[in-house]
Amino acid sequence: MRNYFISWFYSEQANDESYYPSVGGSSSSAEFQYVYWRCIYVLYRSALITNRDIVTDWLFFTNVKNLPTVDGVDFGRFFEENQIQVVYLELTRKTPKDWYGAWRNQFYLFDVLEYLKNLEGNHLILDSDCVIAHSLQDLYQEIEREQVLTLPIDYSIEKDINGCSMEQMRQIYQKMFDTEYPKNLLYMGGEFIAMTSEAVSELLPIFYDIWEKDQKLYEQKEQKLNEEAHTLSLCYYRMGKVNELGRKYIRRIWTDMNLDQVKEGDDKLAIWHLPAEKKFGFAELFKRLKNRQNITPEELLRISDSCMKLTATKEQRKRNWYVRYGKNKIKKLFIK
Repeated sequence: MRNYFISWFYSEQANDESYYPSVGGSSSSAEFQYVYWRCIYVLYRSALITNRDIVTDWLFFTNVKNLPTVDGVDFGRFFEENQIQVVYLELTRKTPKDWYGAWRNQFYLFDVLEYLKNLEGNHLILDSDCVIAHSLQDLYQEIEREQVLTLPIDYSIEKDINGCSMEQMRQIYQKMFDTEYPKNLLYMGGEFIAMTSEAVSELLPIFYDIWEKDQKLYEQKEQKLNEEAHTLSLCYYRMGKVNELGRKYIRRIWTDMNLDQVKEGDDKLAIWHLPAEKKFGFAELFKRLKNRQNITPEELLRISDSCMKLTATKEQRKRNWYVRYGKNKIKKLFIK
């Protein structure tokens, strides 16, 4: 069975932007997009260092036809030299500007899934703000065995999650399918998609049905599913594939000064998902990896932890944020 490693980046154009809170600014600007390209480099470079013998196929999906050069890294050359196939896809389910203020490109994920359904194997799709710190062999074996692995995010049932709480998701499901209240329906993180090609083929017809019903809710100005994780969560539940198997491999690890949820042992996870580090930790790790050709997995782990501070104390991480903000302010003064 082939093991696919996948990520994606969809570039929004001026006058058709949405808001991405962990980066801020204009999503069509080079400054904004370079933040993501640095993350993409770190994601693939870390995976190549730790899993070159485990992954059989490397794919990257984008609508960007002229791949950029960022801080000296020519992405066209980087992908070619590492046999990472670049697949050009447009977003076919573009939501209206009044759909929801943030994350309007997230349904691109379903264009990716439509492409993957015909590629037989085990598919792992990750957000780009991840570091691959350890082997993925057990993960791919579990995908093959279980067909679908999901990642519940520990939110309270009433918490507003991008405009729709878990309670509202359950009510929407109940209304869409005229069924009993789905008390076991959970919010599953969209940063981690792990399933076989057979499961992708099973999921897509369910998605088409939910997507059509969600459009009607929008037209009727009723509560709807706003982003891909809301929609995936309903798909998984409809498939009978709600599980917590993803927790063994990945966690949404918040490292922000005002939201530090790092736990002992996070550095042992195969995949570190670090949303708060896009502009800082990933930029630093990108700088440290791009000029070094030969890095061992052990060196990668040490360098990654020195940038992301997972084994540091909470107080050390807080002081590190003060240093980061200070350096950033000084940098902006000189740019002006």
